[in-house]
Order: sequence, then structure tokens, then C-alpha cells
Amino acid sequence: GYLPHYMVTAEPVVKVERRSEGAVAVITLNRPEHLNAFNEQLCVELSRAFEALRQDTKLRAVILTGAGKAFCAGADLGSPPNALMQATDSEAALKDNPVYQISLCPVPVIGAVNGYCITGGLEIALSCDWLLASEKAVFMDTHVKFGLAPCWGLSQRLSRLVGYGRAQMMSYTAARVGAAQAKEWGLVTEVVEGGQLLARAEELAQMVAGNDAEMVKGYKAVVREGLKLPLGQGLALERVRGREHYRQMSLGAVSDSWRAKL
Repeated sequence: GYLPHYMVTAEPVVKVERRSEGAVAVITLNRPEHLNAFNEQLCVELSRAFEALRQDTKLRAVILTGAGKAFCAGADLGSPPNALMQATDSEAALKDNPVYQISLCPVPVIGAVNGYCITGGLEIALSCDWLLASEKAVFMDTHVKFGLAPCWGLSQRLSRLVGYGRAQMMSYTAARVGAAQAKEWGLVTEVVEGGQLLARAEELAQMVAGNDAEMVKGYKAVVREGLKLPLGQGLALERVRGREHYRQMSLGAVSDSWRAKL
């Protein structure tokens, strides 16, 4: 069998809870005494959690958050994961790459950022489909402070989300960005009073779960794939997927589906 080459803790470092009769999964990074900094065990457990959820036909939405006063403070510099493996595209390496595994999730992933969200933690957050933040949330990219190279997408995703200049300022200065500024920049969609963060995330997840499950998955897929393409090709992809969808449905079935939602 598989023998992990790290010390497995008695307490799981990633907790998975199901809500709304299994339609919503709440995944919690659970190393609060280390501000949820990730070591190899956390990377593996988080990867496995998302890998397992991909096979779950009941799943409609995922909430990703952190225990205690942090979302994730980045790598545990005392016992970091193998950085070279995390930057490798082999099948074995990608299996234990949490950002890659999150990117494969077919349903929306809502990040609930409850505190510190730093460097690799910010990369994990950016792999979510959208982010909510508590008033106490703090975002930072400290790669340059510690001489570390990003390999989970921060150099590419952040500028696409907040704009080139803002992203470069964050990354080259390692400056703190608070929740209000993060919302102004479009890094997060809402700032929520701390005690209501998870409740708001669950409210949104339940709204997602109340919609047509296959259409949500198809919509997410075409958005994600289209973002990798120039606009013209993305629009063409949308039309292709639209044709595929309507070919699979008889006119009567489409009409019944629309009527059912009125």
C-alpha cells in the first residue's frame, strides 16, 4: 500500500463536512495553530478531498475555508512540501497538487477567506471560482520576500483578476491588502461580517444547488475553457457547446424545462 513520507497527525488537517443533504461540501483547512500553513500532509489531503468529490453525483457546490484566524498563511517553512514536485506536471505530481485538483472540480468552489491569505494560500484562494472575505481578511504575496518562485498560478491569475499594475504592486512589494481594498479591486466579491462569513457562503452555495445541476457544470466548463482562449475563439466555443446542448434535447423537453422554472 501507499506509505506517506511525512508524519500523519491524529487530527485531520483537512476536514470535509456535507450540508444541504449532501449537495454542499464545506472543506476546512485545519492547522489553526500554524495559521493553516500547508505542509505535505495538507497538500495531499486537500488534493484527495477534491479528487473524491469529483466522483460525487450529489455534489452541487463546494465551500473552501480555514479554521481559526487564517484562511491559509502559505507554506509551512518549517516543514514545506516538495516545491519541485509541486511545480512538476507529471501525473504523480499533479495528483498531490491541490490547486490543480481544485481546478478540476466540476461544480462552483466558493472561497470563504476568514483571515490571513498569504502567498501559497492566496494561490489556493485564486483557484476558487469566487471569494468572500471577512472584514479581518488580509491578502499578501510574499514570494519575493523569501526568494520563492510561484508555481500554483499566482503570477498569471492575480493580474487577470485585479489588473496588471495592482498585481505587480502586490507581488513586488509584498504589501498587505485588506478586505475593503480587495473588494474594490475585484479580488473578492463581498466583504462579510466575520461571524456571518460561512453562513453567507452556505446561502450562496444553496442558491447554486437550487439550479439545474448539469447546466451549472456545463456553464462552469465553458467559462473556464474560454478564459484560456482569445475572445473570438471563446465565443465560438460557447456556440459549439450551445449547439451540443440543444441537439441533445427535443424541443418539447426544452420547453418543459423552461416551464418548470417559471
